[in-house]
Amino acid sequence: MKKIFVYDTNNGTFEVFHIENNAIMPYVADAYLTANQFAPTSDIAWTTKQAMQAYSKTKHINPTVQVQSAFHRTSERTWINASTHVAGVGFSLVCAPSMTYETLYRLLRREDIWNTISDVEHTINYLHVDMAYLPPASEYTRYPIVRPGDSNTYVLTLQDALITLGYLDEERLTGIYDEITEEMVKKMQGNADVSADGIVGAVTWDIIVMEINKLLL
Repeated sequence: MKKIFVYDTNNGTFEVFHIENNAIMPYVADAYLTANQFAPTSDIAWTTKQAMQAYSKTKHINPTVQVQSAFHRTSERTWINASTHVAGVGFSLVCAPSMTYETLYRLLRREDIWNTISDVEHTINYLHVDMAYLPPASEYTRYPIVRPGDSNTYVLTLQDALITLGYLDEERLTGIYDEITEEMVKKMQGNADVSADGIVGAVTWDIIVMEINKLLL
C-alpha cells in the first residue's frame, strides 16, 4: 500500500490517495502506470495531476514509451543537481528499439506536452522530461523559492530533505510549510551560518543538496 500526494498546479490543492502497489496511478487514465512503477522503493510519494496527465498523453501518442525511473525520496539518491524526480514531476522515459530518442524528442516537442525535455544530444539510455511548475530560485537550481505558508510538492521535497537530515520526523510530510517546518529550516540555516529567515531560496537549497550528498556518499 502506498500513500500518494497529488497536487493540482491549477488550483493549488492536494488530494491524498491510498492505493495498492500494483494499482494504477491517479489521473493516468488508461496509460498503464502502477504505483510501484512510479515509486518502486517508497511507500510515500508525491506528484502533480498535470505530470500524470502529461505521461498519459505521452502514452497515447506512443504506447511503446515506458518509465525507466520517476519518483525518488531524498534519501534514495545523490543530489548531483536538484532533481525534479525528487519533486515528483520528473520522468526518465525509454522507448522501443524501433524508435530513436531523436524521433521521440521531436514528437514530444511537437505535441508540447511537457514543460521540460532534455536535449537529445545528452540522451544515451533515456529521455528526461518533467512538469516543473514554478520558476526556479536561480539559474543554478531547478527548485523554486519556498516560504512559510506555502503548500505544494516542493514543500514535500523540503520536508523530506529535513527528514533525511534528521530535523523532522516522517509524520511531518504534509506538503504544508507550517510552523514546525519553519523552525527546523531556521535551525538548519543557523547551523550552516546563513541568514535564518525560514525562506528556502537558492542558497538554502544548495546547502540542503550538499548536506544530503555528503550523507549519502
